[in-house]
Amino acid sequence: EDWFEIWVSLKLVFVALLFILHDMLEKWRKCFEFDLNKKTQKFFRIVNEAPTLLLILIIIAVVIKPF
Repeated sequence: EDWFEIWVSLKLVFVALLFILHDMLEKWRKCFEFDLNKKTQKFFRIVNEAPTLLLILIIIAVVIKPF
């Protein structure tokens, strides 16, 4: 039973991280729009992979059940 609660919490954390990342990406997009970008190209290449990794983790957490 404890594992089940941790499993559900883990899925919710991954989804919350995806929402937070979405907000951060929107902020960075606005910086580009007004030519205020201070981040490097390498930074954005790395950040570009984060939504994919989070979605993979979410799908794995949904498919693999602790019981």
